[in-house]
Amino acid sequence: MSLSNTVIGQQLAFIRYLFNIGVEQSFKPEPQCALAILNFHDAIELFFGLSCEHLGAIGIRDKT
Repeated sequence: MSLSNTVIGQQLAFIRYLFNIGVEQSFKPEPQCALAILNFHDAIELFFGLSCEHLGAIGIRDKT
């Protein structure tokens, strides 16, 4: 099922927001800067999920 351009745009905006928060946190002093990796991880995970859904990719399924 293909996503509408509006939904894709909204999700990409949220992904960019998470990324920007990660960038801001990365400039904070230690140990606060370590939290940036969590936002980067979330942004990447959401981007991969959105990309797979947009392209119609499916996961590996058990062949039972």
